[in-house]
Amino acid sequence: MPNKFERKKFGFSLIELMVSVTLFAIVMMVAMGTILSIVDGNKKNQAYVVAIGNLNYAVDNMTREIKTGYGYQSGVNSGFGCAETFTFHNTNDDELIYSLEDDGGVGRLYIKYIDASIESYVTAPEIDITSLCFKTIGNEPGDGFQPAVMIHIGGETITGKENIKTKFNISTSVTQRQVDF
Repeated sequence: MPNKFERKKFGFSLIELMVSVTLFAIVMMVAMGTILSIVDGNKKNQAYVVAIGNLNYAVDNMTREIKTGYGYQSGVNSGFGCAETFTFHNTNDDELIYSLEDDGGVGRLYIKYIDASIESYVTAPEIDITSLCFKTIGNEPGDGFQPAVMIHIGGETITGKENIKTKFNISTSVTQRQVDF
């Protein structure tokens, strides 16, 4: 016959609760670290998409202007036959200058219409251009080459966090549309 003074045991002991809470905390810390790295990766990807979209638009407009222009001239030599400025005339005979300008510690592609007195940045402030290189080819009359320019742009995206920056390098070449042999 059971003793009426014996107590039946229900629930968990203090040690069992402490072990289970500790294991739960460890699992949640690992899960939160994973979620935070996924969020940072998403922010990095969004910044990269915005930067590449803006660069695509800027480079497309720049190549369209250069392609229909004439009188290609590279500016200050920065080594390897490259120049950080590029001057030419567009179809309206306006003289244009593309250059790398500092905008509060951020390098930005800059355009200046000399004859029309228009100046503006071509790239967004979320893009820091660290290197800009223009190299002209076949620009001398009668040299047998169609005038062309090779463009290289290097930089990184700018976001709030240092570890979310993405570096990029873009190169393209543009040939003058009108025949100039």
